[in-house]
Amino acid sequence: EFFPVIRFLKKPEENTGSPSGLSHPSNATNLMWDVSDLIEHVAAIFEKPPLMRDLGIRMTSMQRMLIGLKHLWRNQNMKPEIVSSVSATICRWVWDRQMFAMSEWVTHCEEFMQLPEDQKLAVYKASCRSFYRLERYHLTASIFGRAMMQKGLDKRLVLVVTDNVAVDFLSTTFDFSYISDYDQAHIVNMHLPTMKRIFLEVAKPMIDLQVTETELVFMMGQLLWHLEGKEGISSETRAISRSFCAKISNELHDYYVYEMKLNNYAERLMRLMGIVRDLENVMDERQKVLELARILDIFKIDIHDAGSRANKDPASLSDL
Repeated sequence: EFFPVIRFLKKPEENTGSPSGLSHPSNATNLMWDVSDLIEHVAAIFEKPPLMRDLGIRMTSMQRMLIGLKHLWRNQNMKPEIVSSVSATICRWVWDRQMFAMSEWVTHCEEFMQLPEDQKLAVYKASCRSFYRLERYHLTASIFGRAMMQKGLDKRLVLVVTDNVAVDFLSTTFDFSYISDYDQAHIVNMHLPTMKRIFLEVAKPMIDLQVTETELVFMMGQLLWHLEGKEGISSETRAISRSFCAKISNELHDYYVYEMKLNNYAERLMRLMGIVRDLENVMDERQKVLELARILDIFKIDIHDAGSRANKDPASLSDL
């Protein structure tokens, strides 16, 4: 994964004339991406509690995170354009903005905001890939899902990436020339199996279940705090994660019984947790693909974190 708040530490004369303006000749040394600014920006977001209107009542954890989700979607166009081409510059800008937006969503979780600074970064590093993708694929499913399934995933594979833009991995042209000597077809095909699995095992079940925003927040909360086997997590933070997951499970029970009028929701809950589990499995598989790409030097990038937090914190985000 490559986060886009970067400075290309490369001599200007090495750039050639690719469509993105950021080419990478095969005989050139790897690009170096400095992610220090990214880590500093995310950490700064974590230092500030979200601005929330005082409703005069004590909100539950899921109610707070639901407000955060609505804030995240406040400018979302429900008919985004599927673009025909995407430049490297736009890709970096999109990933950067989404990273910051999800950081803001996390601040709506009180338990997270009470963690020490290094633990906030460690928890976010451990889980942001998964809950970010769950949110994006739920949004995509709500807009394009049924039409995409009817047409077939071999014909259209759309993902909503910004408030106004979506991409189709089967038809949108991506310019990878500045980070790889491989052409678009090789790189897209490398990721297609895991992308299709996410659509079949995550997006399609959400379409079938008509997952509500409250249920989405519950699943995102489960992913945020699923820290088993993750590095850099203290025993105190693990205890908080167990307590939080138990609390939102009780809140979901109340939601089902009092709002959805479902007294027998066991099967539905089991399917929701199945989606969470399947997404984590796919993300583990995807990480293996990315690691193989790194070993084979498919992407000509070295990630550099020279900033103060990046060097001092074991929870550096630079390896995401």
